[in-house]
Amino acid sequence: MKITISQQGDLALDAFETAVNKAQMAGERQLDIVLKNGTYRFYKPLQISSEMGLEGITITGENRGKTVICGSMRIKADWQLEKQGYWSAILDQQLDLDALYVNGRLYHMARYPKYDEAAGYMQGTAPDCLSEDRVSGWKNPEGGYFHVMHDQLWGDFHYRITGKDDSGKISMEGGTQNNRRTGLHEAYRYIENITEELTEENEWFYNRETG
Repeated sequence: MKITISQQGDLALDAFETAVNKAQMAGERQLDIVLKNGTYRFYKPLQISSEMGLEGITITGENRGKTVICGSMRIKADWQLEKQGYWSAILDQQLDLDALYVNGRLYHMARYPKYDEAAGYMQGTAPDCLSEDRVSGWKNPEGGYFHVMHDQLWGDFHYRITGKDDSGKISMEGGTQNNRRTGLHEAYRYIENITEELTEENEWFYNRETG
């Protein structure tokens, strides 16, 4: 069965799911999806299992370079100017937001050290990113992230900051991305999504508690 899809944007996933369901209901074993030029955003994974009876699915864009499938969605938000240079918005739903594009341009999450494409490892690292002096300036780091290379540069680790106690000690969870757990690199590390590190133009911070 061959189906052409032109429904783009946030409704693209619905069109894909409809195409899969049509092939399944018709008892087809092969589904060929052709995409019109444009951007197709998936706000969640498209799930296809062997139980559907399909033996093969092909997805073809009409023109290479003009057809894009990406895992994303438009954010509907009412932006308000909080103070000079700082804008905020409350989202209408809670998201696992880890990348933000504005008018097609990627904006970087607030981080220390600042993002530098030419900086080498992780586009910028600093050995003092979890130092006592820096952490003391964070009122509530919960929801921030700590990224660090393996001490022998065998991959990397990523942690979510869960809080800070009265003594200023940071608590974290995660770090399961690398099974060679001989240690964390003392220099190649950085933190992001900390309110107090929101100091660069076009950076952003996301509070999952308030949206």
